[in-house]
Amino acid sequence: RARRQPTTTTSTVAASTTALPVTTATSVTVPPPKAAKEVSAPGETLFGFRTESTTTTAVAVALLLAGAVAAWFAGRWWFFVGLAVIVLGLAFLDGREALHQHDESRAGLVAAAVALAVAHLVAGGLSLELARRTRRVGTAER
Repeated sequence: RARRQPTTTTSTVAASTTALPVTTATSVTVPPPKAAKEVSAPGETLFGFRTESTTTTAVAVALLLAGAVAAWFAGRWWFFVGLAVIVLGLAFLDGREALHQHDESRAGLVAAAVALAVAHLVAGGLSLELARRTRRVGTAER
């Protein structure tokens, strides 16, 4: 079997007053087209809420503050436990966000997400400690 060699042809193309030689080959390797990046709506959603929305963040902060005030005035151990579950869940989500931002190479946002995760862990721990103390005081009074 004879191997086929790519053939080249030369032709002349007239451009204004100068003739330019053009070389073409019959075997041209063209790289495949790059896949287009997925275009999504701005911001991420969690349970149907845009997590990066200022409104969502403000509502979350207001609800957490209202929960803390309600737990303080209610003085019931189970209220503190419920609050601890919520803030520990938020600490998990903050950790997830830190990993996501690490994958995107955004060091500043990683630091912010880790700081929030630590703050939520501390709040959860304090809430559990208040639940323990409240329950102990409640059983001692009986």
